Amino acid sequence: MEVKDDGDVIRALFAAFSARDLDTALDLVTEDVEYWPKIIMVLAGREEPYRGHEGVRAYFEDLAALFEHVEVEVESVRAVAGGAAAFGTSRGTPVGGQPYDVPLMLMVRLREGRVAYARSAASVEELEAG
Repeated sequence: MEVKDDGDVIRALFAAFSARDLDTALDLVTEDVEYWPKIIMVLAGREEPYRGHEGVRAYFEDLAALFEHVEVEVESVRAVAGGAAAFGTSRGTPVGGQPYDVPLMLMVRLREGRVAYARSAASVEELEAG
């Protein structure tokens, strides 16, 4: 995917997460990124966000341990200078669990063309109800 604007950066990052492409993900985030993926944090028992490149690596490890398959489809992005709200769908299959499909909203801040902060607003309750 050719990255042209902030929306493209956000889409490319979540495509990298879905493809479990760590190298691309690290290229798209700042060294001090702060990532709050609500569902994975709850399932992994984390209270703190994933911070920095080491945090992104830990996120990929948790993702692999918790999910057979996961995909985030970013359907629309409303960007403003330095940030964006992204709306989409999170789909996946937890290890040993049932497939889910839930709406997802992400608040994202970018710096110099890379994601510096992202927080999802999907909930575990939505996942369980799905």
